Amino acid sequence: MPRIIAGSRKSLILEGPKGQNVRPTYDRTKENLFNIISARYPIEESYVLDVFSGTGSIGLECLSRGAKQAVFIDKDISLTKRNIVKCGFSDSARTIQSDWQSALRILKKENKKFTHIFLDPPYNTGLYERIIENSDLYDIMGNNSVVIAELSEKDIVLENPAKLVLTDKRRYGICVFAFYIKGNYEDLDMSGKF
Repeated sequence: MPRIIAGSRKSLILEGPKGQNVRPTYDRTKENLFNIISARYPIEESYVLDVFSGTGSIGLECLSRGAKQAVFIDKDISLTKRNIVKCGFSDSARTIQSDWQSALRILKKENKKFTHIFLDPPYNTGLYERIIENSDLYDIMGNNSVVIAELSEKDIVLENPAKLVLTDKRRYGICVFAFYIKGNYEDLDMSGKF
């Protein structure tokens, strides 16, 4: 079962998926991911977007660690909604039940900007490539934003997608995390290893 691993809701067990439609990020993998994020892309007071949210585990982890607001996108948002209530984050969370393209257009039209954007599309579907090169994604990034994509080890990590720069990639078991920033971003230490 997924759980919150740190922050104000540490050790809270989240409601997990029934069946194979949701693939939660394992605790150990999530812990490694958030060690990188904490060191290089601080979560406190951040604005988080969790695309393909599933259980909501990643966005809720961010809220537990001090994020100001999180927006969750999924075609079936019911599990995320239940976990938002369970964590007591209804005031700082918003859900959008939609496909990713429509949701990004909505957020762009609202002129929303996010500091941390998490992408966790179904593995080996080609969605990652379509999302990472979508101009609406770039338009909802603030000046100090990072996009973190969770991929299968079989996926090819795009080195030079349109308007974004790959700064790091890390493999944990069967998944790979790829970190992207805007091309003009200069404030953070980007000395990660490939």
